[in-house]
Amino acid sequence: MGAIKNLNSSLLGFKLRPISIKELALHIVAPGDLYRFEGSQYVLTFKERKRIDRDHLKTFLTQGHTLLYASEETISKLNRHFKEMFLKTARSLSIGDPSQKGKKQISYLSVSLNILYNDPLSDDSLNLHFKGSQNLGNFLVQNKNLPAKLYKDLKKFHHHYIISQPLLSSLLTIGFFDYLRVFQDKELENFFLTSMFKDIGMSFIPKEKYEIKNPNADEKKVFKGHSDSSKKILDGRLSLARNYLEIIENHHFLSEKVEKLRAGESLSNLKHSENITGIETYVVAVMDIIVAMIEGRPYQDKHSLFEALDLVKKLMEKEYPTEFKALVLYLRKFFS
Repeated sequence: MGAIKNLNSSLLGFKLRPISIKELALHIVAPGDLYRFEGSQYVLTFKERKRIDRDHLKTFLTQGHTLLYASEETISKLNRHFKEMFLKTARSLSIGDPSQKGKKQISYLSVSLNILYNDPLSDDSLNLHFKGSQNLGNFLVQNKNLPAKLYKDLKKFHHHYIISQPLLSSLLTIGFFDYLRVFQDKELENFFLTSMFKDIGMSFIPKEKYEIKNPNADEKKVFKGHSDSSKKILDGRLSLARNYLEIIENHHFLSEKVEKLRAGESLSNLKHSENITGIETYVVAVMDIIVAMIEGRPYQDKHSLFEALDLVKKLMEKEYPTEFKALVLYLRKFFS
């Protein structure tokens, strides 16, 4: 009997796809059987049409489980239900407590971003995430005190960095562009979208690469190349003007400078990229760097905000000294 059970479990594995436990926490009832992988077998965890117990989900997370497994049909049902919840929340952002509405929307965005990473060429997934991001960007323009609060709320979810990075850096970005008081509301919304979608090229990188602690030169090149991939994925598919797509393509233009500074080398012999101009690209790039430094990565330890600003000062002080001073004041208020 044991051999037959193991065989059935192995065959089941060919029919199942993973789904994040954090994503399942948004649903109340299982539209199909849900399994966890324990030992060497798939174990039925929630039966079809049964309530998804959140306490059980929390227990699985504490035990080291991050995924459950379901059939293609069940995941399709979950995605359809999620889309309905997501769009309903997005349409009603202006009704009720702004903090709670914003927190719920940013939570939904983390799920829609994960869905998009799993299938970046799906127009349906791309448009869903774009609409949700656009609604939140507009909402943040109208509620200027929210980015800092949502940043703190989002950190509590402990998302993987490929999910948290674009979300956190987008909150920093829209807040700082607003702080500068030189951009129109629609521009603020578009900068939020630019930062939100800039890392979608990471979806082309094998997931096992995300956890590398000591990447070699080739692996570093693959990671840097995600900005080019992001533009290729998005070009012609989003209603973003060309200049915003160029920011996405170039948001890692400071990488070589960062590497030299960390190695204690001089920047004097480093050529400035002539095609990168404007404070807009600098801000998106710098916010990306700051979040990566203060939140940490498998390949680098966390740094303090002071350490991050010390590096950013060396990157900005010649081209944008006034904006750097404004950035220091803004971040001091943002993280207070």
